[in-house]
Amino acid sequence: MRARIVATFILALTPPALAQTIAEPVGNRQSLSVWAGPTASTSYDYDITGGRIGADLTGGSRIGLSFETELTPDLTGRISLSRTSADIDRVRYAGPPVTQIVRPTGEMTAVSLEGTLIYAFRTDGGVQPYIGGGLALSDIETEDGYGPRLGAALSAHALAGLRMNVTPTAALFLEARYDALGASVESGRSFSGGGDLSLDGFGVGAGVRIGF
Repeated sequence: MRARIVATFILALTPPALAQTIAEPVGNRQSLSVWAGPTASTSYDYDITGGRIGADLTGGSRIGLSFETELTPDLTGRISLSRTSADIDRVRYAGPPVTQIVRPTGEMTAVSLEGTLIYAFRTDGGVQPYIGGGLALSDIETEDGYGPRLGAALSAHALAGLRMNVTPTAALFLEARYDALGASVESGRSFSGGGDLSLDGFGVGAGVRIGF
């Protein structure tokens, strides 16, 4: 009986058994993460009746909360709620009879609901690189003296990051992303019609991911 127990224990420690145990993550099928980081200075512009508005933004910040679920061993789906804000540095109004530059005290804010697919590369170490992309619906407000609260706007984003496991269920991550946003400007505080608003930007973020 003792020999049978010892033999069973030895078989359990063979490389195939160990590999199977390591390959099956514990408590990481779903996860929650919180993250924050800076955004680079950028600009946006849109047409109005009889002219065009352009605004320069200073560097801002983005904070967010994400839920992830494993779709395949390499592919993860992520849903995020985030808020981005940046101060407006200056606004350019171009149109007859003059070109005017003003420096308002407002900011641009965007609250976004995002969906992202993430592909994680398999590695032997504790650091795992990944890439991803997706779409977002955003509620945008521009306090530039011309534009309105824009309502729903559609954007696309691409990202790349590194994830470092610190425990079997917790990881730290660093992420860089690019966003391209477009919105229809239908009316504003000082005009009756307009065109499309475009806003592109870069940002980075760092956060904590907890699996369960």
